[in-house]
Amino acid sequence: MSEGTRPAIGWFCSYTPIELVVAAGANPVRVFADEAAATRADRYLPPNLCPYARACLAWGLERARASLAGVVLVHSCNAMSQLASAWRRYVPVPVVAEVDVPRGDDEASVGYMVSNMRRILAGLKDLTGRTIDVPTLDAAIFALEVVRQRWRSILAFQTVAVPGLRGAALSALAKKVLSQGPEEACRTMDDVISRRVSRPGPAQGALLQSPRVLLVGSVIPDAVLQAIEAAGADVIYDESCS
Repeated sequence: MSEGTRPAIGWFCSYTPIELVVAAGANPVRVFADEAAATRADRYLPPNLCPYARACLAWGLERARASLAGVVLVHSCNAMSQLASAWRRYVPVPVVAEVDVPRGDDEASVGYMVSNMRRILAGLKDLTGRTIDVPTLDAAIFALEVVRQRWRSILAFQTVAVPGLRGAALSALAKKVLSQGPEEACRTMDDVISRRVSRPGPAQGALLQSPRVLLVGSVIPDAVLQAIEAAGADVIYDESCS
C-alpha cells in the first residue's frame, strides 16, 4: 500500500505512539492549525486556553472531515483534555482512541500505558481492518527511528558556526515532515541534508554575527520566530511541546 492510499490519522500531542498508526497501515498526520483561527473556537473552549488547542478545534470543525479518517486524542495536559472533550462532541471525525499519559514509570504505570496502547490498536483495527503483529510493529518502530535519525542530522547543522536553517524555516520543515508518512518524510529530509552538505562551509574560525536564540515553552507561533529574526537574532532551535 503506497503512502498516498493509506488513511490519514490525525494526532496533536508528542506523547502519541504514532508507531502503532504506521503499523496499522495508516499515515500519522500531526495537526498544526493556524493559530490566527483560534478565536473561531471560542464558543466551544475558553478564550484563555492554549491557542494551539483552540486552533486545532477550529480546524477540525471546518476542515478535518475532508482530510482525516480518524484522530488519536491524548490527555497529556489540561488543554489537550479540553480539546479531546470538545472534539468528541462537536467534530464529525471518528476518534480512534483516547490515551491517558501515566505520571510515573513504575510497574503499575507501565501496565496502564500498555492498556492505553491496546485501546489504540483496537480502534485502529476497527478503522483499517488490519491486525498488528510483532514483526509489523517492529518494522514501524524501525521506520520511525530512521525518520528521527534524519531529523537529528538536520539539528546537528544548527550547532555549527552558520546554522543550516533559521528558526522559521526549521519550524516549517518540522511541520512538513510531521504531516508525511515515514518514507516521504525521509525523502524530504534527505533533500535538505544533501543541499546542506553540498554547500561550502564557513571559513575556519568564522563566527555567527547574530545572537543565537533557543526558545523554550509551549507551541511557538511562526509569527514569534519571524519577529525575532526580523529583530536581528537567529532562532537556531526551539524546545517546545510540539
